Amino acid sequence: MENNIKSDIELFILEAKRLTSKSLYKFFQENEVIFSDGSVEENVPDIEQLEAYVLHLRKFLQANERVFVPRIRKVGNKILYDNGIDTTKLNQIYDVYQQMFKSKSILKINNLTLEDILNARLYGDLSHLNEENRLLYSSLIGDSYKKAIYNFEFTTLLVEAGELILEMATICEEDIIPCL
Repeated sequence: MENNIKSDIELFILEAKRLTSKSLYKFFQENEVIFSDGSVEENVPDIEQLEAYVLHLRKFLQANERVFVPRIRKVGNKILYDNGIDTTKLNQIYDVYQQMFKSKSILKINNLTLEDILNARLYGDLSHLNEENRLLYSSLIGDSYKKAIYNFEFTTLLVEAGELILEMATICEEDIIPCL
């Protein structure tokens, strides 16, 4: 059992590093990103960068994955606690991660959260398509103003989620792995 846990924690660290080494993440680190309603020229990552990043990020969001963030947090907390190590740092990062997804979108449409924004693209356009998310995604990109705001919130969420996942991976690498 402990080998499986160690393997899962190591996989989480590896996948977090792979996620944040993707070109979309680097694009945001190295560029001033500009989303526009058409009134100015945009400076945005290309669709292939976006899709590759989103499909990799999905591993951390799905409960059936070994690197599912809430699962890693639960396992990490137990290991830290059992070894007399403070769990505050891990829990603070996780809480920010959870709160970020539950935050309200600045698009004042049906109390959308950032998680809804993500799911609209993920499950309405890229993967495991469903009609409700497809309709939401279509409505969010339907006019240039909403599309610019949507794209800003969506990509900001992606990068910030990656940063928080990487912070969790650092805790796993520095504090949890040595306990295993």
